[in-house]
Amino acid sequence: MIQGIALRNILFSIENKGNSLWDLLEDVSIKPDELYKTETTISAAQLGEFLEKTTQRLNDLRIGLRIGFESPFSTLGMLGQIYQSCETYADALESLKKHIGLIDSINTYDFEIHSNGIHHITRVNKSWEARFPNGARQMIEHNIGFSVRSRREYLGREVKPILIKTPYAKIGERDLLEDYFACPIEYDAQELCIVLPLDMLSWKIPTANPDALQMYEAYIQRLKGQRNIWTEHTKQHISQQLKSSNPNLSLIASLMNLTPRSLQRRLTDEGFTFQQMLDDTRLETAHRLLMQPQLSIVEVSESLGFDVQNSFNRFLQKKIGKTPKELRSDLLK
Repeated sequence: MIQGIALRNILFSIENKGNSLWDLLEDVSIKPDELYKTETTISAAQLGEFLEKTTQRLNDLRIGLRIGFESPFSTLGMLGQIYQSCETYADALESLKKHIGLIDSINTYDFEIHSNGIHHITRVNKSWEARFPNGARQMIEHNIGFSVRSRREYLGREVKPILIKTPYAKIGERDLLEDYFACPIEYDAQELCIVLPLDMLSWKIPTANPDALQMYEAYIQRLKGQRNIWTEHTKQHISQQLKSSNPNLSLIASLMNLTPRSLQRRLTDEGFTFQQMLDDTRLETAHRLLMQPQLSIVEVSESLGFDVQNSFNRFLQKKIGKTPKELRSDLLK
């Protein structure tokens, strides 16, 4: 799961290079207007499929790296304000580790302090990478440029990596990373690691404001408490899988790297069951598809994961007391 605002920023950065990809959102069941809402989240499957289609459309396996430098940290909104209000870079790192999951819960982010510098580590989700290898690369390489750009933005001074380790092989005699960074590059590493100077820990953040930091932290905690993160995530995965399968608890749990029992428990904690999520997603999708008169009732039924049309008929009769034909008639009035 990733914040919709982050995907919107990627689209803007690509558009600045003369390429519009907004039409690809429809292919992954994302409404463009939704990306302007702070509460919008994108599922791992939606993001992966979108990034795969992006690399195909642009025929560019390094687009993530190219646009990473153009992603302003301020677009992260409230989270950006938190880091900019910390007193030192060390404080910002602690806040980053605590809140990064609200931006991107697909990959894992961490930092380690070593004698040769601050190691900023990004570990890709292996099951997600297996499904979307090109998409995963865009996320990882985008993070290189974005990490440097964001720290320049809230520290207000030049930031130069000491070393970059990338999990990918070198491309060509001189890789694009070598053109972008005047530092050693290690290829085929286990994970992405950007090493920054150790003395950065004590660097002061010019915009530091303890009162503002306290306010932003409180707001973020309320936001985390109000959002049904697992419910949102589950519905997004179900919506994506409806296109090609009949989603069940085991399938969706595996896509979220959970056991069925763990997923059901987390949904229960938010006041829902998996069956409720499946039924609600099917009903919402049925309304959207039935408003497209070019689609037959059989096609709509298949798109919702029903083996036979009679199952679709019984589902709607149980939920809203109408047949598909009756519901379509009401929607198209």
